[in-house]
Amino acid sequence: MSLSSELKEVAEYVRGELSRATNELRELVRHPVQNGKPIASRLGNAYIRHPILYTVLGVLSVLSAYAVVWRFAFGLGASSDLSDAYPWGLWIAFKLCLVPMGGCGFVMAALVYIFGLESLRPLVRLGVLCGMLLYSGFVISLLIDLGLPWRIYHPIYMWQPESIMFEIAWCVMLYLTVLIMEFLPSVAERLPMIAQLIRATVMGVTVLVGIMIVVVFGKSTTAIGVGCLAVLFIAYGAWRRRWDLWHAMIIALVIEGIILSTLHQSSLGSLFLITKHKMESLFFTPLIPLFYFLSAITGGLACVLATGIGTSWVVRRKIEMPAYSSIARGLPYALAVYLVLRMMDIVLRGQAFEIFEPKVTTTLLWLEIIGGVAVPMALLVIPDVANSEKGIFWTSVIIVGGLCFNRFNWSLLAHHPYAITGRGYFPTFLEIMLSVLVALFASLSYAFLVWTVPVFSEGPLGQKRTTQEA
Repeated sequence: MSLSSELKEVAEYVRGELSRATNELRELVRHPVQNGKPIASRLGNAYIRHPILYTVLGVLSVLSAYAVVWRFAFGLGASSDLSDAYPWGLWIAFKLCLVPMGGCGFVMAALVYIFGLESLRPLVRLGVLCGMLLYSGFVISLLIDLGLPWRIYHPIYMWQPESIMFEIAWCVMLYLTVLIMEFLPSVAERLPMIAQLIRATVMGVTVLVGIMIVVVFGKSTTAIGVGCLAVLFIAYGAWRRRWDLWHAMIIALVIEGIILSTLHQSSLGSLFLITKHKMESLFFTPLIPLFYFLSAITGGLACVLATGIGTSWVVRRKIEMPAYSSIARGLPYALAVYLVLRMMDIVLRGQAFEIFEPKVTTTLLWLEIIGGVAVPMALLVIPDVANSEKGIFWTSVIIVGGLCFNRFNWSLLAHHPYAITGRGYFPTFLEIMLSVLVALFASLSYAFLVWTVPVFSEGPLGQKRTTQEA
């Protein structure tokens, strides 16, 4: 089927769906009944089954909406405790938690498409979906945090190639685009009438993203090196494995995601290299960019494990334990690499004795290292833990919690501008509720997409539930 004929079919489908939806809406207004039951009754039954859940969601939604209106009506000063001494507060720390967990997308895609670990394929779409939603939450949080959010598009044409923030802005824009393109094939399975259109879109955007990577990051040694390896890898796969154009484009898309993630995960850590005078010496190190990248790998994998198993428990679906156990058995090695490098860095900087001093920052460091790295690493070495649903889930939750604590340490808790300015900081109620808003967006969007799009191997969970009820 040609692209023009498919576009016509899509247009006819959209017109038909709009007409059908309009007629159903009119019918619902006149007779509020669906599938033989009044809608009010169906909603009431849903609330009766889960009253606490729906009450909490309703209250949080109302408070979050109030916080958004207040923030944009009266500005940052009236809605936060930020100041010149503390220009980065809860929102920055919260955003820095979303990004490394969003690394699950590039990590899972790399393991399956680049390293050929086919046993992990059932978790690729889950990783891509989680990454897409977490990065979308990052962008929403950024719009809230910016003093002039309507200027967020300025990096597109106001270029500052030597700026770390410029690199991060372009990386996030391009990588979120890559994640959306990686997720679209799942949508194509749900909407086969536009499958060819989606394929054409994905291939076109893949080429465009590749061009922009060359244009924007052409001076980056990392981007050039990884790009050359990518070209050789795709050429080898096309010759040796007889890849078709679609498969080659998917591989190219995955490699673009790896390049962009490698650049901006480390660049986020580079931002703190200019805060030496504000950060505790125990936490400040030139290797912050490396630690940010390594922790994004472990945090991304843990995010996939916790989300996948948690979702399976909620909807009572069978868990693909071979895939989950495989990742759980590999996680201790990644955690060990991070732990060894972190401790070596402290020793080589001559601060081996400082970590035993009775200070608040020392306590924060040990809580992060022991609770978020050493304990889950030791647990996952135990076969009974690495091969059990509960063991993998709770250990992954601990790793994600340790990752978030790490980001709060580096961006907020380990800073001491109060000693310099005499000005303290504590997040306001509105700051907390705006962070809750981002979490609600990611959670509800995830629930909707896994319910309607074939993220898991058995297809959309909503379709499965409807079949079971029938």
